[in-house]
Amino acid sequence: MTYILLILISTILSYLILKFIYRIIFKSKKKVSKSLVFLGSIALIIFYYTPYSFYLEPSYWKFRKMCKMQYDFFLRV
Repeated sequence: MTYILLILISTILSYLILKFIYRIIFKSKKKVSKSLVFLGSIALIIFYYTPYSFYLEPSYWKFRKMCKMQYDFFLRV
């Protein structure tokens, strides 16, 4: 039941967001395509289930570079 509710809410949000984008940015009153709404709802579900810290954490290569910089700093002192 909760999954159906999640899919329903994300689909409605996706439709409203895309409708807003179409009307404000493109100044168009065309209907939003169903495939775009479907892809937008999938994107919202993925964004909902991905932890927020994932977007703030550095990538592996950035983290490795930061650690290397700190290690070099301790070697110089």
